[in-house]
Amino acid sequence: MSGSSVAQRVAADKMAASVFLLAQGMPFIHAGQEFMRSKGGDSNSYQSDDSVNAIRWDQQITFASVRSYYKGLIAIRKAHPAFRMTTTDDIKANLTFLPVPSASPAIAYSLNGTGAGDSWSKIVVIHNGGTAAVSITLPATGAWSVVVNGDKAGTATLSTVNGNKVSVPAHTTMVLRK
Repeated sequence: MSGSSVAQRVAADKMAASVFLLAQGMPFIHAGQEFMRSKGGDSNSYQSDDSVNAIRWDQQITFASVRSYYKGLIAIRKAHPAFRMTTTDDIKANLTFLPVPSASPAIAYSLNGTGAGDSWSKIVVIHNGGTAAVSITLPATGAWSVVVNGDKAGTATLSTVNGNKVSVPAHTTMVLRK
């Protein structure tokens, strides 16, 4: 992301992490990724020296919000089996893609938590990689608890959405649950 601001890189990193940590299957995190380790932009650092490959532990402090976001995503994944289904049949039975506005780069899907043995009965995950907010119709009306937004992630409710529509800001992942 050459030429982008630190805030833009942080938002992109958080969204990218949410895509793989909330997906089905085994996630993989590189050492230091949770605190914005970039290796100075070296895309293939295998033969680079220690100045490129060293882990800069002080970045944990600088990027504490990113580290906290990763911890929240991992906590969700560990606590909720709907994010850890083990068979193709389970995934096909309990994951449904939701419609998104045409030409939108957003991806939205719902998880049948009850069917996956989860304490959250319904879960909606929305990844908006676009440059504008996107409105998504939720699969049920009523009160939805937001547990992931662009800034924070975890198992605790951050806010509540009432109704059957939600607006997801650009470069943001949102997770809602019932």
